[in-house]
Amino acid sequence: MGRSYNTQSGGVQSFIGAELLSALPCAPLDASVNNYDPPGNYEASLLLVSANGAVNITGLKNAVDNRVVTILNIGSQTITLKNASASSSAANRFRFGADVTLAAGGSVQIMGSTALTGWALLNQSAGGGGGGAPT
Repeated sequence: MGRSYNTQSGGVQSFIGAELLSALPCAPLDASVNNYDPPGNYEASLLLVSANGAVNITGLKNAVDNRVVTILNIGSQTITLKNASASSSAANRFRFGADVTLAAGGSVQIMGSTALTGWALLNQSAGGGGGGAPT
């Protein structure tokens, strides 16, 4: 089992295997957002996001080449990551090939790519379900 502890910035760092994740609990979104840049984004590898209603995120700032970020929907409302939306700056856009919808508990792992000029999709988890004890 991993260990976790609070950092000075209010985030949480967790040991998962040999990998250190820097989690950033983000303020709930009240509306759709372009060029999403929650405070602490530049250091975080795990963004814990939620919304007060269904919202769109059209891009995420700091798509540094090979930077890997996981976005986890910790709320109950749907968050849609819009593919190649012109509402965000080119370097901040998601280059997934299609919109990606994050239901409650859903997550994506993305990587910054200068070749794609934005964020590439590495992995997606639908979320929901579960709840049983491990056997």
